[in-house]
Amino acid sequence: MAYIGKIKINAIVLDLDGSLLTSKYTISNNISELLINLRRRGVKIILATSRSYRSVINVLPILFMYDAIILDNGAEIYIGNVNIHRDTMCGGNIFDILKKMTHKFSECKFACEIDDEVYTNFDLSTKWKDSQFRHLDEIDLTEFNVKRLLFFSENLHLSSKYKEFLYDEPYSVMISDRGTLVQIISPTVSKYKSLKIVLRTFTINIGNVVVFGDDVQDIEMIKNCGVGVAMGNSIQDAKDVADFISKSNDEDGIYDFLINTIS
Repeated sequence: MAYIGKIKINAIVLDLDGSLLTSKYTISNNISELLINLRRRGVKIILATSRSYRSVINVLPILFMYDAIILDNGAEIYIGNVNIHRDTMCGGNIFDILKKMTHKFSECKFACEIDDEVYTNFDLSTKWKDSQFRHLDEIDLTEFNVKRLLFFSENLHLSSKYKEFLYDEPYSVMISDRGTLVQIISPTVSKYKSLKIVLRTFTINIGNVVVFGDDVQDIEMIKNCGVGVAMGNSIQDAKDVADFISKSNDEDGIYDFLINTIS
């Protein structure tokens, strides 16, 4: 058993980029060892990330253990190594969006996530270090279902223009990554909705969950879980709804918070 104050903690939910991962995409030995000990005490470790499955496997330490993982901002769920949920968008519709966007913004850079592959119209490694990708010309997009459509920009002003242009599309459109990424996902997808599926699978009440996050896609989880913690490097909207604010991801903020509060 584990407690934060009087709240029994049955699960810990961890965003990756900006939260569990440092800015150099590493995880401290301190937090790794603490999470191992908490799992031994019966606490479920749940990862909730915007990354794909392959990207997560590439960035996590080989021996890092978790009980469930929410991928692509909620589009896909694994319990252990078993896929239990996937929510996608019609490739034909995404193809139409890309035609309109590239006509309006001829220089726009984009990526489509299909299954565990990322297809782009540019060198994605210039945005995401060590990322694996293929060129969109390799496939007929209309024959596939898409988990996420991403538009990359240099600033919030351009991202806001993208979002405004996409206003009438029947999907969820969000700006994240400090205003440099526009994400399009199914309207039924969010980290929080997928978290509720995971918690039902484990028979865990949401009031017995502590969650750590830093960006717009984490806000709903931070607001609604039993203990919501925004990282010190979080956007202000996440801090505004949090119960606590930890140190930053580069200061081992999750470890520092847990070691000083959990009993």
